[in-house]
Amino acid sequence: MPLAFIIVGFGQLVKERLLPSLFTVINELDKQELHELYGIEEITLMVLTRNPQSVDEYLNQLGSSEILKVKTVDINELSKLNETLQEFSTRYAYIASPNETHAMYLEFFIDKANMIFVEKPICEHYKEIEPLLEKIDEETQRKIRMIDHYLYKGPIRDLIINLTKYYHLIGEIEKIKFYLLEKDPIDKNRQWLYRSGAVRDFLSHFLSIIFKLNEMYPRIIPSKPVKILGVKKARYSFKDLDYEVEVAKEELAETYAEIKMKVDYLPAQVYIGRGVEADRKQLIIEGDKADIIIDLIKNETVLKSNGKKVPLYSAPSEPKSEYYYILKEILTKERNIGLGFNYAILEVKIFDVLDKYESTKTYKIGTHPKFFL
Repeated sequence: MPLAFIIVGFGQLVKERLLPSLFTVINELDKQELHELYGIEEITLMVLTRNPQSVDEYLNQLGSSEILKVKTVDINELSKLNETLQEFSTRYAYIASPNETHAMYLEFFIDKANMIFVEKPICEHYKEIEPLLEKIDEETQRKIRMIDHYLYKGPIRDLIINLTKYYHLIGEIEKIKFYLLEKDPIDKNRQWLYRSGAVRDFLSHFLSIIFKLNEMYPRIIPSKPVKILGVKKARYSFKDLDYEVEVAKEELAETYAEIKMKVDYLPAQVYIGRGVEADRKQLIIEGDKADIIIDLIKNETVLKSNGKKVPLYSAPSEPKSEYYYILKEILTKERNIGLGFNYAILEVKIFDVLDKYESTKTYKIGTHPKFFL
C-alpha cells in the first residue's frame, strides 16, 4: 500500500517539530515492520508551501529513508494535486497552516484524504466551518481528528492511559484547576498570537485535555454542557517589550485570563497567560479522598493525600517529542489520535463565547493580575 502523507504549511512547527519527528519515526519503524504490521510499502511525503525550494533545501538536511519519497507542491497550484493523489490508495492530510486557513484546507481534503489531521484549533471562528457542516456526515467526522500536542506530554499521556486507576485513588472528582502561565511575553516571531489571542491558545490545551478524557472515560469525566460562570481578561502593557507590536490596535486580543466554568456538574477554574510574574503549568484534579497534581514544568504527577505527596509518574531522562508520539500513532493507525471532530467544534464555540467578554485591565510585564486568585 503506497501512502501519501500531505503536510499543509511550512512554518516553525512543521520545520522544528513535525518533520524531524516524522523522519525519526520512519527510521525507527523499519521497512519490514511497516509492511507486515501496518500494510505500508512506501510513503510519499508531500509538503504544500508557497516556497517549494526552501522545503527541498530543508529536507536534504534531514537525511533519507529507504521507504520515503519526498515531493514539494506549490500551494498556489492545488488543482494539480488532484491528479497526483489518484496514484495512492491511502492519503493522509496534516493541516498545519495558519489557523484562519484551516477550514479552507479541510474543505479541500474532505473528499480526497482517508484521514485528515488538523492542528488545533480546527478553525478560528465557528462561522468559518459552519458552511462545511452539511458536507461532514458521521462517516466523514470519523476521519477528521484535531491534534493538540499537550495530549502527548508525558504526564498527560499517563493520565489518559491510567485515569481509571487514579480515579480509585482520589475518589469522586470535585473540582479541576488548570494553570498555564508563562513569564515570557509573546515572542516577536509569533505576533499572530496578539490577533488570535494567547488566551485562546492556552485555553485550547485545557479543553482538549478535558474532552479527551471524556472521549476515553465518559463515565468519569463529563464534557457538556460547558457553562461559563465568569471571565476576567487583561492585556499586558507593550511599553516594556523590546520590539514593536505590528498588529492593529482594534485586532489585539488579551494575554491573560481567569475563567470559572462548569463542565456539566464539575466546577473548573482556569488561569492562563503570558508575561506574568512566574511560570506555572499545572493540572490539579481534586477528589473527595485525594488530589492529583500534574506539573508540566517538572514533568511529574503526584498524589496528594493528608498533606503527603506520593509520586505517580515522572518523565524519562530523555523524553521524546510529543510529535514523535503523534506521528507514530498516525503511521501505526491508532484509531483515537488526538481529538474527535465534535469536540473540536465545541472548543471553537466556547472561544466565540469568551470573545464576548472584553478586557478590563492592563498589567506590567513580569507582574500578575489579581482577579479570582
